[in-house]
Amino acid sequence: MPSSSFSEPVPWPPTSVPVDLAAAAVAFTDSRARDATPTAGRYRRIVQQIEQQPRPIHDVPPALPLGCLDGVQARALLGRLEHKEITLAWTSAGTVHGLTLLDHQPRLAVICSQLDEKEVRTRAPQLPVVALPESTPWGLATLTDEWIDQARRHVEDLAVAAAPKATGKVLVVDGPLLRSSDRDDVVGVVKTHQADWLPDPDLIPTKAGWRSPGLRLPASRTTDRNVHTAYVRLHTATSHHSYGHALIRIEVYEDSTVTLDAAAAMVHALRGRQSSGDPRWAIQLNPMFEAENVLKAQIPHVIRTLR
Repeated sequence: MPSSSFSEPVPWPPTSVPVDLAAAAVAFTDSRARDATPTAGRYRRIVQQIEQQPRPIHDVPPALPLGCLDGVQARALLGRLEHKEITLAWTSAGTVHGLTLLDHQPRLAVICSQLDEKEVRTRAPQLPVVALPESTPWGLATLTDEWIDQARRHVEDLAVAAAPKATGKVLVVDGPLLRSSDRDDVVGVVKTHQADWLPDPDLIPTKAGWRSPGLRLPASRTTDRNVHTAYVRLHTATSHHSYGHALIRIEVYEDSTVTLDAAAAMVHALRGRQSSGDPRWAIQLNPMFEAENVLKAQIPHVIRTLR
């Protein structure tokens, strides 16, 4: 379920479609200085090892992807009132198959201080507004960052729930699994590692097409689900590579029909290539890179222009 603490822009959806973003940009021209730079504004986890040794996944039948789900965000400075920034923000998430957008969950909002809400609605009457309870420029900058982050998670949660389903296929999600989802057909792909949960580094293989022993991540709340996870080496890491070269982590639900082996074989088959043009090719999946580009293409032109 989407987070109940998230504050939707008002009105949402917009009362006028399409929204005239160009008019909004013009309305704030006199309050937007040339310096469009926004104001600047370790954890512990219990895990249980459920397998003893690394294993190859070359010959394992891979899970079949129905599409890749990712999220994007973008922001631009509309203007400033008494040094407080008026931010035009876009967040969206969706499922992409090939170059086809199967589902899309966008949010567009003007973010401002509650002190400036009346002026913002006067200048940009068509746009949904998020008026934050902060009166200082630096406090507003912090709350704006937090709202955009919450909005990104919110639309990603909505996208997981709304994504299509297909018998025998799985939804590949960029990032860890949503613990409260009721879907059975999801594989999470985590490209960054803030914690090393295996007690012995030798349990993480260096050869491509191998995965680590499985780990169990117990639910921390009664409404959450347990997750199984494993590290997968997408490309061989020689002694000249960094330890984390081409190393990702996958997640499946403990009560899912999708196994760690099938998920690992799938991500290995979909691994990125150096020729893709993606600087993250070693830890990226080709269809996820395509999904990201499809979603970035939905960012309104005005936001691209103002950035």
